[in-house]
Amino acid sequence: MTASFNLQPDITNPLMVLNPLTTSTGAVFTVKFSFPSATPNAIGPSAYGSSGLTLGQFIGIVFPPSVGTTDLTLDQGSNKYLCSLTEGTSTSIEVSAVPSSASSVNTQNVAENNIAYCRLDDLNYAYPLKVGPGTVYTLKITLNTVKIASTNYLRSLTLFTSTSNNQDKIIIDSIPVLGTAALYADYTLFTPKALDLVTPLISVTQGPTTAIGGSIVYPYNQFDVTFNLKATTFISAADHLFVITYPANMISAPTSIINNQAASNDPLQAAVKGNLSIASFGSNGIAINGITEDLIPGRTFQIVLKGWKALDNVIGGTPGLLSVIVYYKNTYSVLSYVSSGIFTVTQDSMTLKANHPEFWDVYRSGAWPITFSLKTTNDLTAGGWVVIQHSNNSDVTTTTGNKVTFIPSTCDFSKNDSFYNSF
Repeated sequence: MTASFNLQPDITNPLMVLNPLTTSTGAVFTVKFSFPSATPNAIGPSAYGSSGLTLGQFIGIVFPPSVGTTDLTLDQGSNKYLCSLTEGTSTSIEVSAVPSSASSVNTQNVAENNIAYCRLDDLNYAYPLKVGPGTVYTLKITLNTVKIASTNYLRSLTLFTSTSNNQDKIIIDSIPVLGTAALYADYTLFTPKALDLVTPLISVTQGPTTAIGGSIVYPYNQFDVTFNLKATTFISAADHLFVITYPANMISAPTSIINNQAASNDPLQAAVKGNLSIASFGSNGIAINGITEDLIPGRTFQIVLKGWKALDNVIGGTPGLLSVIVYYKNTYSVLSYVSSGIFTVTQDSMTLKANHPEFWDVYRSGAWPITFSLKTTNDLTAGGWVVIQHSNNSDVTTTTGNKVTFIPSTCDFSKNDSFYNSF
């Protein structure tokens, strides 16, 4: 049953899709809209405007029926999607993802596997939702455990508000054609690269290799990364977002950015125009802001990201990726992706000496003090554990086996400036 007034889509960004990959879950459909107010001297529903929405009622997004049947099946089980709703830029309103319920009246029991229902559950909000173009609401639907894999084009998504979450609902307000969305396959395989990454180099600024300008990174080192970016197609600065991602479990984000020219006496390799800065982008990325120059094919410039810090969570193994992603601002569509495996945190080296404090011989069946001298190549500024273990311990007396028992209560750190006996 329908008695609806059209909702008002946001003029700039009514529909956006974040992570619009057909190969993975996690796509986020973001809708911005407002409730229409009454229009003076109008005839028909627009003369009255919307009444907004209140506690326990629903906002829904309708996907094309084909993906509901083949991919989403949103009515068959919970936790397939998540909902969030925000008034303006900061006021969060509690909503819950509630799949379509079986009808008690409609015996046809028409499947609603393509509708994501979100119920208003915030007991502290001053209902109804505000009416008029001055208040913009942002609804986000995150595909949590499902993905749209059977197509890369979604035609005519619909937004509506309703009294219930079944096929007998009364639709209060709606946008019958909210917009269309384009999804795409794995962008990491796109070729050619619209913005290519050239010769990334690491330079340690704090650590044992700084004296020779080394690139070997140990835990807790600070370092800079220098690389060139080269455009192979036209990229407008106003329409695109430049993002750098990194392995956040291996290193922490840089603190500043420097813009250099890539080569002298070549206008195509001068420093890029603009006052560059960096800002956080998600949990493992930074956005490069301030580029004011449209990039043309062949345009090359150099970026230095300063102040990275190596962590101690991942030592060695497969090198972590430095990735450069160019997004189209309005839709988060990926224009370009390129990466290079440059991040490796190397295991620190330690030397150990063990001897009697006065270099006496140590004999079997006796109790003897032993001094252990440890030295690392790098400052362990975040601490850690030091384990002293007897490697060829054996209860059987042989030419190769022996046994030493340590008595921890006799540990003495008094000869170390940074320790105390109470440690």
